[in-house]
Amino acid sequence: MVVCRQLGLGYAAHAVQTTVFGGRSPHNLSLVLSGVRCKGYEQSLSDCDMNALGDGHHHCPTSQDIAGVICTSELPDLVPDEKEIESSAYLEDRMLMLLQCAMEENCLASSAYTINRQQYGWQFETRRLLRFTARIANIGTADFRPFLPKHIWDWHACHRHYHSMEVFAHFDILDSRGKRVAEGHKASF
Repeated sequence: MVVCRQLGLGYAAHAVQTTVFGGRSPHNLSLVLSGVRCKGYEQSLSDCDMNALGDGHHHCPTSQDIAGVICTSELPDLVPDEKEIESSAYLEDRMLMLLQCAMEENCLASSAYTINRQQYGWQFETRRLLRFTARIANIGTADFRPFLPKHIWDWHACHRHYHSMEVFAHFDILDSRGKRVAEGHKASF
């Protein structure tokens, strides 16, 4: 997104690693940027964190691909409504037997699936859930459409609706050091 924004070319449609832009050539190419880490809201690459800015002393090994981006003038841009998440969030303790639909749709943290279901009473184990409304706005210039055509969507009898994609959004809870301490996801319907 930052590269396309900086060049005035709209939105990032795809990030690619390829030799088309000069990687694996018989010549060592001068390295312009190395270890670039952007958040996505920066106006140019110079606003991002990076390991090295081209100084003539860094070179690309001939065995590596070069990073590139394909820009497009129209693209959906989905943004979560942070205020809605904050205002609707609450904690709830529920037994696994009441979370069968969520388990079927892989909406619980991965640790929920490591429980031995052959052991007596596993259904009575309790999980602490952070529940919230996930309202998402499309602020882009194109409609958001699932990749799969409707006739391939999966019917989930548990919630009685179709899923147009397996995972729509990932949610991570981070501690003060940025380490993930909990996870979840939302399937799309």
